[in-house]
Amino acid sequence: MKIIIISQPALITPETKDSLKKQAEELGTDCEFILENSEGGLITAIQRVSGTDSVILNAGDFASYSIAIRDAISSIEKTPVVEVHLSNTPADGTTGRASVLSAVCDGVISGFGQYGYAIALQALTYEKRKRIV
Repeated sequence: MKIIIISQPALITPETKDSLKKQAEELGTDCEFILENSEGGLITAIQRVSGTDSVILNAGDFASYSIAIRDAISSIEKTPVVEVHLSNTPADGTTGRASVLSAVCDGVISGFGQYGYAIALQALTYEKRKRIV
């Protein structure tokens, strides 16, 4: 099983990356990181993962308006995608809009800071094993 974590570089710390690699190993899965700053870079990264087991995506502010990222997620419909937000976006008052990506994602984790990535990793690993058993 492989999980691809796609994020803007500023939205995931080196410590979180190290912790997630260790957690993935303990869960018997692999994780790979794709870090992109631009909307186009995130779209290309999403399109390249078609066929992988699962994706964890933190699109940052692009989540509130990028129909192009939403379309890229829709194009990999057989790949589970969990959207991660570091803050509780409905309550933080900074974006002012709901995510346009959530409707095409399999789940959303919001408000747990860097730990949100770990929650997503656990959830995707559990769901994948549940389908196998």
